Formats: sequence, C-alpha cells, structure tokens
Amino acid sequence: MTLLASYGVTIAAITERLRSLIANVDPSTTVTARHPAAARTDLQGTSVNVLLYQDGLTYHRDGVDPTGESRLIGAELRYLVNVYPADELDVGAESHRVFGVARAAVEGSPVVTATLPSGATESAQLMATGLTLVDLTSLWLASGAPLRLAFGVTVRVAVTGSRSATDAIERAAAWRNS
Repeated sequence: MTLLASYGVTIAAITERLRSLIANVDPSTTVTARHPAAARTDLQGTSVNVLLYQDGLTYHRDGVDPTGESRLIGAELRYLVNVYPADELDVGAESHRVFGVARAAVEGSPVVTATLPSGATESAQLMATGLTLVDLTSLWLASGAPLRLAFGVTVRVAVTGSRSATDAIERAAAWRNS
C-alpha cells in the first residue's frame, strides 16, 4: 500500500480505536466520532464525541527494510474529546462522571493497537492533554457550540508504506491540489 493510503487508513483505524476505547469503559454512554455539529443528532442522554482536528508529520525515513522499498513516517494526531450533557442547559454530575471516565480511559491506556483493514496492526502512543485557549476558541467557532467539558488527546504513530510510481503520482497530485 502506498504511504499516503497507509496514512489515511491508519488515521481512520486510530480514530475508531480511540472511540471504542472510551465506549468500552462505559457502555451506557454513546461515543461518536463525527463533526461536532452532528455529534448530537438522534442522541439522547449524555454522550461523548471524538474529533480529529489536526494532524501532522513529525519525521520521514526512506529505505526502512533491506529492499529499500518502504518508507516510514511519524505522525502526530490531535483529537478533541468533548462531553455533551443530556440537557444543554444543565452540565450536571452525570456529565462530569462521563468526562472523568473518558479521560481515565485515555490516561489508563498510554499505548493502544489499532487493527487496519488489511489485518496489520499499528501501535500508537496516547496522551491526554489540556486544550489551549486558541484551540478551544478555534474549535468552538468551528462547531458553533461551547466546549464545556473537553480535553485533547495527542496520538503519536509510525506509518509504513511502499515507494512506488503510484506514490510519486499521488504526491504530485496532492501538491497540485494544495
């Protein structure tokens, strides 16, 4: 699989793994991975939403395997984990409980393994973080709703992929479209 395709598949698998990590700790709470404006659609009760809001490459290395056919990139993904109260006007004890459970799930799992559709696995390092005022303001404006109970999750992962002619074509197309 080309590196760009591997990167996208890995992001999707890690997002689902983060969502399921939180959902498995408290099965009574709905955990979604949607745009914040859609996170409360058709939901009742307190819920949690996981949103990838930033990604970036941290390193790149060619020729990882003896044949020189693989490349390795390091990526850092930043997620927003936001608790939506059952009643928008009342952020009560249940919302705070769900927030604590979600944060404890992330902090209790510093390394997770995500299974890709190919059956391969990628290990990722999780770290719960606070959100800066700039992050909160930007995310609030993007979602159109205040982020009352939210925290960030930084994920670090290494992604491998092939060096093929297709990869060069994909890079050129990505550069033209940027």
